[in-house]
This record gives sequence, structure tokens and C-alpha cells, in this order.
Amino acid sequence: MPGGGPKGSTSTRDTTWTAPTSGRLVFGTGHMHGGGKALQLSKPDCGDETVFDSKPLWGLPDHPYYQVRPLLHEPGPISMTSFQSGVGIPVAAGERLKLSAIYDDERPHVRAMGIM
Repeated sequence: MPGGGPKGSTSTRDTTWTAPTSGRLVFGTGHMHGGGKALQLSKPDCGDETVFDSKPLWGLPDHPYYQVRPLLHEPGPISMTSFQSGVGIPVAAGERLKLSAIYDDERPHVRAMGIM
């Protein structure tokens, strides 16, 4: 992520996936690296209706996750929020889902990513 924005600014990268068959989303969680603010899954064909937001949980500086060496990338959150549904969220064949990775834009962040 480029950085250089004003305090509190964000930078977003989107990717869209088209469902090859109909089904239901029954579980979801996210994964981000340092600087991550949120992952948002939405349905662009339904007015960008939000399906799920995955938010990061950050540890204190002395958390064991932040003591691992060698350091491979900027330390990230210790976990992300998830959802689980017994009935699921319906997705139709051909329907698009958009994943937006929202990162801090005040500072640059290398190896930024967003997976759900």
C-alpha cells in the first residue's frame, strides 16, 4: 500500500470473483498483514450489499506473535472476526462477490494482502 495519505486515511484494493455454481456461504474469516483495517465481502450486483466484514484484532507489543524471528513481513493482527451460519448466505451461479482489503494509507505497507 502506498502510504503518504493524511492521518486516518485508508487505501482499498478490490478483487471480484464469479461463483461457478449456486451454493451457500456457511463460514468466513479473513487474513491481513500489518496496516490492515478490514476486509469487506459484498455483492456488486445487489448495490454492493455487504455480506460480511472481517475486522482485525491486534495484540499488545509483547504478544508472542510479534516476537517471531526472522521477521518475514510487517506484523499483522493476531486474529480476524469470522461468521458461521447454519442456513448459509445464498450465492447464485454467475453471481459476483467482491472482496475489498482496506489498509491504513498514512504509512506505506509492504506485502499487504487480503484473503477471505
